[in-house]
Amino acid sequence: MTSHPPTSREVSVTRFFALMKPAAGTIAAATLLSVIAAAVSLVQPLVVRDAFDRFERSESLGGLVPVIVVLFVLEAALGALLTYLLGRSGERIVFALRRTMVGRLLRWPVASHERFEVGDLISRVNADTGAIRGAIATSLSEFVSGIVVFVGAVVLMLFISPLLLLVTLACLAGAVVILLLVATGIMLATMQSQTALGRLSAGLESILRGVRTVKLNNAEPREAQRLGESLDQTLSAGVRLAKLEAMLSPATTVAVQVALIVVLWIGGARVATGELSLGDLIAFLLYLLYLVFPMASMFSSFTSFQAARAALARVDEVLDIETEAIDVELDAPLPTPRVVPPLERSPDRDGLGVEVVLRGVSFSYPRRRTVRVLDGLDLHVPRGSCVALVGQSGGGKSTILTLLARLYDVDSGEITIGGTDISQLPLPQLRGLIGFVEQDSPVMSGSIEDNLRYGAPNATDVDMRDALEKTNLSDFVRDLPDGLETQIGTGGVLVSGGLRQRIAIARALLRKTPLLLLDEITANMDGENEGHLNTTLERLRGDHTVIMAAHRLSTMRRADEIHVVARGEVLASGRHEDLLKESLEYRLLATSQIFD
Repeated sequence: MTSHPPTSREVSVTRFFALMKPAAGTIAAATLLSVIAAAVSLVQPLVVRDAFDRFERSESLGGLVPVIVVLFVLEAALGALLTYLLGRSGERIVFALRRTMVGRLLRWPVASHERFEVGDLISRVNADTGAIRGAIATSLSEFVSGIVVFVGAVVLMLFISPLLLLVTLACLAGAVVILLLVATGIMLATMQSQTALGRLSAGLESILRGVRTVKLNNAEPREAQRLGESLDQTLSAGVRLAKLEAMLSPATTVAVQVALIVVLWIGGARVATGELSLGDLIAFLLYLLYLVFPMASMFSSFTSFQAARAALARVDEVLDIETEAIDVELDAPLPTPRVVPPLERSPDRDGLGVEVVLRGVSFSYPRRRTVRVLDGLDLHVPRGSCVALVGQSGGGKSTILTLLARLYDVDSGEITIGGTDISQLPLPQLRGLIGFVEQDSPVMSGSIEDNLRYGAPNATDVDMRDALEKTNLSDFVRDLPDGLETQIGTGGVLVSGGLRQRIAIARALLRKTPLLLLDEITANMDGENEGHLNTTLERLRGDHTVIMAAHRLSTMRRADEIHVVARGEVLASGRHEDLLKESLEYRLLATSQIFD
């Protein structure tokens, strides 16, 4: 798997605000509070102007001091409430966004998962949504209050002295020009930074998952170098972003300082001539200083908003990918046991086995469209039979099993189970018919019981004991201090490969499905456990249809029929003794014991 290239899409402002629609009421209330808080802050210089005018006239301040104190306290209280409301809204919006992303990731087809690194997807769910939350919880309030304070200050400065305001705006124009020039660069640099962070997360996730392999191959220096390259990319992208962001604050500060000097010069002269009172000049200077914080917060909010737009573009890329037709309720209770409804047009049967037919099936993997894995393949598996697929690696054995479970869809041809085209079956119903044991026998983090119940959460204790007995796990579990509660670690690292396989097989048997797909299930088993499993497969005949990709003669010889799969088609079919006589390919495989 290769890293997915960074997206070049742009997210409109409309899309960003649509994201906030569920919290529109709270955000509107917070915006109103922001306006009130800004208005309160704008009143303060006017009160200070009155105080200086009274000083100039040698008058008592009277009740002005308590008024100033009340204004300060009120502004602080409104700011605290505003921060809480927007913070809560941001958390809820991001919670809903993450919930949606997780639900869609669970419904992604396998082919879509193969386009992305796992670590990059985790980064999108965590880091990118965090950037969006920051924009909503902090930047939005700062931007709104900044605009209100800026506009209000400009209006009041116009009321005090139009000339001084004109001088001030002329000095601030340069900072605005710089903002407009770096805006696009900030968004692009942010996108590059987040993409580099996603690659770093993907690389680190891969290494930590395979840390034993890393150590056993003395690969620490190589992996350190590879991670170092990812860190370098992250650093370069971050430095580019820092350079652009660094241009904003100095531009604002210099513009305001220049304006302050010019206003003091011109304003002082007008006070000396009596054209302007000292209180008016001090109020104007306070409003000028007020412009520093709104402009700085607006520029900072703008940068944060650009980062959030870049993050939302990466999030939307996840949300826009087509999903499988499966309902996913993250907070839904465990489903009650259900009986899989019989398939349409399926014959009456005394057992649970189903007939499986592949007609003219052709298939190429999405990332390798030029390589035809299956080419017009035909296969018939009678109801209740046990068949083995054999052949060299890459012949298409495992591909047949994944197509039966619709982890991929065929390019052409038809697959039927019980007489029904699987493309017409809802995916939950289809996969409810199948117990699939994959080649690498993956297990989930948690306890042995968690893994056994993963496909059948409502299985009874009797069913559990039966599955353990059939896979020769009963004595092993009984001897463990914690029994079924024994933790097996991430990916099953705390148990052997053979135990992982038997746990995966028991999990499949516990589902009691009419069709069992077994992909190289004896690869890591010793002779005793393989013999026990073969006995179990004998018991399953008739009640289940079993299709297994096999590589050991002892397993294949028990099959009702063996199919030799090579070059994307079935070259020969029959029992072991017959194929030894009739199929050169099978004879060569059997003789060399090479069944991958």
